[in-house]
Amino acid sequence: MINKHAISVAKQYIRDAYSDENIRDISLEEITRNSADSWNVTLSFRRDSDFVPALATFVGTKASTGRIYKIITISDDTGEVYEMRNRPND
Repeated sequence: MINKHAISVAKQYIRDAYSDENIRDISLEEITRNSADSWNVTLSFRRDSDFVPALATFVGTKASTGRIYKIITISDDTGEVYEMRNRPND
């Protein structure tokens, strides 16, 4: 069963952590049970300053998607965020 509370906590944590940066398009990428007492929620988002260069797309070179990926570990019991770490872009 998916823990919707953990997803909600993770999204709010990202919004709060990046409140001074203009982030958008927060998306759930994956959720896994880390252990008996925590969840790993992977979210991605964009910053307004991130973009895919049009020229790179035009000439056919591989460009970054501009998405940032974060893994947030959340306590199943308390809903407390234990950590946030980077996940390499796909």
